[in-house]
Order: sequence, then C-alpha cells, then structure tokens
Amino acid sequence: MKKYLVWTFSICVLCFMSACNNKDSHSEEHHHHDAEPMTRYNKDLEFYTEVPPLIVGENATMKVFLTNINDYKPFVGDGIELTLSVNGKVQRVAPDHGHTPGVYVFSFTPAVAGCGSLMVVVPMSDTTYRLGSSHQHVFASHDEYHSGAHGH
Repeated sequence: MKKYLVWTFSICVLCFMSACNNKDSHSEEHHHHDAEPMTRYNKDLEFYTEVPPLIVGENATMKVFLTNINDYKPFVGDGIELTLSVNGKVQRVAPDHGHTPGVYVFSFTPAVAGCGSLMVVVPMSDTTYRLGSSHQHVFASHDEYHSGAHGH
C-alpha cells in the first residue's frame, strides 16, 4: 500500500511539473492586453473606446462606440473617420465595413513615433465633433513600449 501511495504521489508530481513547463503555443505570440479605456461626451454624443498600445509599424484595431445622448440609441452616420496626428504627419482612416449600428471598427498602422492626437471625427447635420485625446503617445518600438515609458 505504501508503494502504491508513493507511486501515485510521484506521478502526480511529474504531471504537475510537466504542466508547469509546457509552453502554450500562444505564449510565443506577442500580444498587448493593456488597452487604455477612453470615454468622452458632449451635448449630442457619448464616445467610448479602448486604445491599444500604438507602436510604429504595427497594426492597431480600435472599436469605437458612439451613442446619441438624447435617446441613448446607437449613433449612425456617414463620413466618420479616425485621425492620428503625430509630428505633423496625419493619418486618416475610415471604419471597416459591416459595423453594427453605433459601433465603428478602425484598423490602422501608426507611421510616426511621438506624442500627438488621436481623434474620431463625427460629422453631424449642424456641426462636426472631434472626440478623443490630444495627448496620445505612439511608441517607436516594442522596446520603448516595454521599457516602462507607457506608464504601467
């Protein structure tokens, strides 16, 4: 009986150790899960998104939610775009097609490092709103991002 318990215990320890040393295929991929939430609103719209780390040369995707303040229904409009302006370089991006009403998905690749503005431009019948951040950092590389410059 004692040998059986020792044998069972040994197998359990080996299984546990091999599980701890087993590398998941996802661990080799480089993902960032520390997106920064951003909420803005004015008299007509509420804007919400999560901004992923922006790194030069790497694709970033942002899902933007726009809601009409007067009835809390999804905002649906034409001409909406995202602008990223860093060191005089302006990138304009239209939302991907097939969005859900009130949800706009933007995919883009930052081209210039530095601090600039990230705005969603929303034209309405009587005005055009620019909602976002005027202090958005775009990192030159993964090394810069991971060096702690991102404030986490």
